[in-house]
Amino acid sequence: MAIIAPGYTVDQLVPGSPFNGVHGLRFGPDGAIYVGSLAKQSIYRVDPATGAVSLAVGPPHGDADDVAFAPEGTLYWTAPDSGTIFAKVADGPVRAVATGLPGINGITFRGRRLYASSVFLGDALYEIDPVGNMPPRMILEGIGGLNGNEFGPDDRLYGPLWFKGQVARIDVDTPEMTVIADGFMRPSAVKVAPDGNLWLVDAGLGRLFNLDRETGRTIRSVALSPSIDNLALDAQGRVYVTNMADNSIQQIDPDSGSVRDVVRGTLSMPGGIALETRDGRKVLHIADQYAYRIVDTATGELREVARRGGGDNNIPSSVSVGERFILLSSLRTRSVELRDRRSLERVETIDGFGFPYQALEVPGGILVADHGVGLVLVTDGRRQMILSMEGLTAMLPAPDGVYLAQAEAGRILHIQAPPPLRGRSARSDGWGVISPLERSSKSGEGGSNTPHPSTLRVADLPLKGGGARLVAENLDSPEGLAFLDNKTLLVAEVGKQRLAAIDIETGARRTVAENLPIGQGGPPGWPAAFVPTGLAIGERGVVYIASDLDCAVYRLTPR
Repeated sequence: MAIIAPGYTVDQLVPGSPFNGVHGLRFGPDGAIYVGSLAKQSIYRVDPATGAVSLAVGPPHGDADDVAFAPEGTLYWTAPDSGTIFAKVADGPVRAVATGLPGINGITFRGRRLYASSVFLGDALYEIDPVGNMPPRMILEGIGGLNGNEFGPDDRLYGPLWFKGQVARIDVDTPEMTVIADGFMRPSAVKVAPDGNLWLVDAGLGRLFNLDRETGRTIRSVALSPSIDNLALDAQGRVYVTNMADNSIQQIDPDSGSVRDVVRGTLSMPGGIALETRDGRKVLHIADQYAYRIVDTATGELREVARRGGGDNNIPSSVSVGERFILLSSLRTRSVELRDRRSLERVETIDGFGFPYQALEVPGGILVADHGVGLVLVTDGRRQMILSMEGLTAMLPAPDGVYLAQAEAGRILHIQAPPPLRGRSARSDGWGVISPLERSSKSGEGGSNTPHPSTLRVADLPLKGGGARLVAENLDSPEGLAFLDNKTLLVAEVGKQRLAAIDIETGARRTVAENLPIGQGGPPGWPAAFVPTGLAIGERGVVYIASDLDCAVYRLTPR
């Protein structure tokens, strides 16, 4: 359904993709590729010839990290966040065949016997009852991160050890494990070719390796891109590789090494966005889950700064721009990454948060909106609770304080700061905030017309709660916040899939846009605001909004 935005022209600044990150894949009995998208909680059917994509299993049970087919055609998949293995027969219902397996990841059949491995949230290999009558049987543990795997013609299991940079052969009956190849960066999946040798993808190096199954010797390799995740082979021995950051499936000819895109996106899963004037041009920073990207708002030209897999990306959910740093907050890794504002090189990663929805650079340090805690100030490695308040999902500075959103509670609050902040421009490329206050600023009042964005003084915030004014309530999952003008706050009301304009003094509201493709739900154990909805206002009131459902960035231009 098309976006309805009276008074605006709507277009895509960055085009979308059918996926939100792609992972494990297999060829089904019908000759199609079946591929899992964890964040989208879906399994898709892809025509390998045309790239046509259709939904095979939708949310909430389609959150597949890897997939496998039983000999009779039943589809099985692993859901690592819930620790569940699911199965589905053709048009039948989804059923769980194993539970209580955190981090369950790789899955494969050995005849009619089913095996699965856990990694990241666990580290073990199990045999699984395909019917679900018997509990999982642990075969090995402490393996080293056995990821996507498959049995060879010798009845041995072959797979990568993510944390050790190795490829192993496992006799599941003994059980004994032998390392056959070493020296990889982040090996993520192994599959067996028709000739009995192995194909390996290394997510960190961004390379595809063909290995001798007996000796582990590299026969050949093909350069791809970091963030590759898994692979499958067709009956002709052609290799198909998924890439999370590109939302792509690529076909690689094993003889020539030629690469063809079966399907490719532009973004992986956009969350937070922030505007900045960079080298004289307006650009939009995008926290793109498996990558960090910047787009020129005039030309649409996309620049990739970092991507997952190469050791230089924290899976960002939100982004802001300070005087010295670009700040990337990650719900997945529970961290905040600081990058030098000019060079964009990573400076530091601050770990150990709950769900850090937003981080801002302030004079006293780094201010973090942590969902289960409140506002936390990080200064020289020390942490101080500034405001105790649960459920924070967005934070927006203003000339007189800061605005906070609580998605689950459906509220927007204003924390007022004293006079030293007043009279300053509300314009801040770093916050993605633009209002007429910049244009009405007087020379010498609060500095230049484009002052440093960090006008929020930590000392001006109330300690341990209190001092909060209710701006709006009974909203349906408010997430993204931006100033439309001096008195009006624009809010992404995700539960209603609309943009609401709220008078910050009276609370009066009106709808600006409807039918927005926003509101991707999360897996069990995650806050409702799974992907923070990025929102920013540009010059002349142009609205930019990130779409987690379409995997795109939309632009609403006033007519």
